[in-house]
Amino acid sequence: MDFKKIISDSQVATVRMAISILSTLLLIPVITKYIGESEYGIWVTIIAISSIFISLGGAHLHGALIRYKPKEAQEGQTLVDTLTIILASSIIVCLLFFIIGLYSSIFNDIIIPENRLTSLAIVSSLIFTRLLLQFLSNYPRAREQVKIYDLLMTIKHLSDITVLPITLFLTREIFLGIASVTIVYLVLILSILWYYYPDWRLYPNINNFKKYLKYGLPMIPKEMSGKVVSHSDKFIILVFLSPVEVAIYSVSYKVVSLFRSMSGVLNSTLYPSVTDAWESGEYQELSKLYEYIIYGYSLIGIPALAGLTILAYPVLELLSTQNIADQGSVLVPILGFGFFIWGYENPLAYLLTADEDTDKIAVITIVTAILNVILNLILIPVFGLIGAAIATISSHILKTSYMFYICRNKVRISIPTTKIIKITISSVLMFSVLYILSDTVTGIRKLIAFPVIGISIYLIMLYSMGGIPIDQLKKQLPNS
Repeated sequence: MDFKKIISDSQVATVRMAISILSTLLLIPVITKYIGESEYGIWVTIIAISSIFISLGGAHLHGALIRYKPKEAQEGQTLVDTLTIILASSIIVCLLFFIIGLYSSIFNDIIIPENRLTSLAIVSSLIFTRLLLQFLSNYPRAREQVKIYDLLMTIKHLSDITVLPITLFLTREIFLGIASVTIVYLVLILSILWYYYPDWRLYPNINNFKKYLKYGLPMIPKEMSGKVVSHSDKFIILVFLSPVEVAIYSVSYKVVSLFRSMSGVLNSTLYPSVTDAWESGEYQELSKLYEYIIYGYSLIGIPALAGLTILAYPVLELLSTQNIADQGSVLVPILGFGFFIWGYENPLAYLLTADEDTDKIAVITIVTAILNVILNLILIPVFGLIGAAIATISSHILKTSYMFYICRNKVRISIPTTKIIKITISSVLMFSVLYILSDTVTGIRKLIAFPVIGISIYLIMLYSMGGIPIDQLKKQLPNS
């Protein structure tokens, strides 16, 4: 296994991740401060609902594309086959969403009553284009062109932070903003097809469909359940509380989701790399890789959680409104802990997909989703947003624990306990100093000064305890 290539490929992914986080955070002030808190609640609920339908229609075919592309007998056959299936499933789920929205009242809180047909058509178009773009953008990954995949995702996120905010500023209409993004996604889809489609005379081979569906269909419950875990709380908050409450919770949720993004930096290269290593029987190399991942994530994630807890109020106040900051600052440490734990689970799934043991992922994700919904239904009416946060972290801890247990039965994964203890001690010291200084600086000055002070204390303390193995890190750098 080429560790230097993995690190090299992840450099572009890091840029993509940064732009993705920026695009997510930029929309918060644009909508909450310029249009309204309740409108932001409607926006995130639309994204949540569309994500659930996308997970249903996607059938994990992007995974099948990556898994079987290297083994195809004829160049481009896997793309043609899976694209045919994804087109059919996209049309079906869009029609399903449209019919449900048309003949039931389930989406009444997010759909404009006087423009019901138009609103449903716009959201259906968003589902269709997001589904196709998610699938097609993974084709470069299947060809081991990870940097091109990250470039495509970067272009997508750049469009999110330009086209959407501009449209919202000009129109102050959420659904027109969705329509503008849908058009951009369609242009990206056509560009990918124009560049990569192998031969328009190449027809789908129906005999291959069973193979792809056998691999992907068991992942539908996993994909959908994962979206339920991520988004059901927002919908239940909307039902029991209000769109404003959804906005407060969602802004806090978005801020702490950076932990999931951090642990996902390697995702684009891990899928093909772990699969290749598994196929080659490089189990010792996989063990070493995952030890590095756990250490690297802890090295950044633990102090980030401590710092974000201290800076929760000024961060929320900068991004949104004082009302959201007042109530959301309590949620950030709770949600942050859950997302931090969840971050460890992110890379583990690739061991199971490499072994084609996707059933276990599906089972634990379904169980987690059911638990999440039950806890939300019980806790939100009683404890409000705090209840939703507790339900979320409980689900994340359960899933991460199970995934780690299963993966350790496949590959020996060593936890660098001594290093993590040193990281934790350094982070606690950093937190203590910042907490003592918290009343001396406020507002934007705190956001500027505290990260500098905190990072300095953390690194000095960690280095003094020998918690940074510089020599080992140098060996793995691409240019060393």
